[in-house]
Amino acid sequence: MELHGLDTETQVLFYERDFYPLSNFSAFRLKWHGFDFDTSEHAYHWSKFPDYSEVRDAIRFATSAHEAFKTAEKYKSLRRPDWDTVRVGLMKAILIEKAL
Repeated sequence: MELHGLDTETQVLFYERDFYPLSNFSAFRLKWHGFDFDTSEHAYHWSKFPDYSEVRDAIRFATSAHEAFKTAEKYKSLRRPDWDTVRVGLMKAILIEKAL
């Protein structure tokens, strides 16, 4: 197996050019819960705030994945209380949707 840049035998770091399409920051649109998102990163952070439509809109319409992340960080205190329990399952579902 050939390793690239910062990758290891147990971890692929998706910021490398060869694997960037797999990154949550790559620009692959997807539909999630009936809404269109520019990236899976947008959908992931949007999922953190089910009770705050204004925060969700700010994340969904963020101009980049990085901006979506920064917006979610700004409102971290409003994040759903079960986030640490559900986040991996949600990310898996979002990535499956991205691949469809």
